[in-house]
Amino acid sequence: MKKSYIFALLTCLILTANVEGAENTALPRDAWPGAMSYLSQDGDLNSIIEKAQEAYNKGNHKEAVRLYRIAAERGNSLAQYRLGTRYFLGEGVNKSNEEAFKWWKRAAEQGNPDAQNNIGRMYAEGTGVKKDRQKALEWWQKAADNGSGHATHNIEMYYKYDEIYGSENDGRIAVDYDSLNDE
Repeated sequence: MKKSYIFALLTCLILTANVEGAENTALPRDAWPGAMSYLSQDGDLNSIIEKAQEAYNKGNHKEAVRLYRIAAERGNSLAQYRLGTRYFLGEGVNKSNEEAFKWWKRAAEQGNPDAQNNIGRMYAEGTGVKKDRQKALEWWQKAADNGSGHATHNIEMYYKYDEIYGSENDGRIAVDYDSLNDE
């Protein structure tokens, strides 16, 4: 259920609880901690991500991965992006392009432009997935539409090298890897 829906529902229940003539529809007091915990989930996830970044900055990559995974599994796109990056680079986990793709794709589907750019790059190179020129361009376009300068550069370079090497580009694409260092 969407948080905004739950918030609206709770607000309506609270407002109608003490209206004269209204049925007693207020949440029981023992239900409040769970409801409020759910509503404050984003704050908790942000705290987890901050702790993960602190661990990463101190060189404790395994702890960073553990914390990023908690937030990523709860749907946070930044944590999904950063967990994918850890897998791609092999920091705190065994390097796995397939796992990197899985986490980046989850973040990309939520509109994370860095993840969208990286998914495009993986399709362009055939890293962790089957090489697919059209999907690469589609993901880079999504990333560019969301403000990624890296993706705009990748699209430009892809077409530039396409003119030189033809439509069966053999991987000589100067893609932009800088987005991996934007943490």
